[in-house]
Amino acid sequence: MQKSLGFTLIELLVVVLIIGILAAAVPQYEKAVWKSRTAALITAVKSIGEAASVYQLANGTYPKEFSELDVDLDLPIKGGGVQCGNTLGSSSDGVRGNDMYEVMLNVSGSFSLVSSNFKKGPYRCGGFAYVIKKFGSASPGQVYCWEYANGGFTAGQGAFCEKIMKSTYEGTSDSYRYYRMP
Repeated sequence: MQKSLGFTLIELLVVVLIIGILAAAVPQYEKAVWKSRTAALITAVKSIGEAASVYQLANGTYPKEFSELDVDLDLPIKGGGVQCGNTLGSSSDGVRGNDMYEVMLNVSGSFSLVSSNFKKGPYRCGGFAYVIKKFGSASPGQVYCWEYANGGFTAGQGAFCEKIMKSTYEGTSDSYRYYRMP
């Protein structure tokens, strides 16, 4: 008697069921990965923003470099080669980042903020901003989700801030759409 090397119907159904469960879990897993990436970035932006506000109280001006702050990002200095249309980095030490994201210290005459952008992935050009001094109708001392309004998103406008971060659109200023965080 010869043994069959084929699969039974039950075995095939179990394999199809396992593949279906895994396929359904992938989008939720990806969403969880992006949320975890954002947690550290929100904390960094808020810490830097608060340190910049303390610097301003002590010195009467806003800092233009990360080296002037009492917070260490532990990220390499990136210089002025920022992405997503954000050329607001205040100095050669106004932009820090890694392969995944960059953080900028943006000080100008009309506003001051600490901002961040993801550099790759479906939410490229999305990130967060801590408002130090006036930015559109955004309130100082708040962290906002933001997206570059002039493209760059493979996932579509609002996909990061509205769908992943559950934020509410508030306005657009300097080519960035900003959203109030929940």
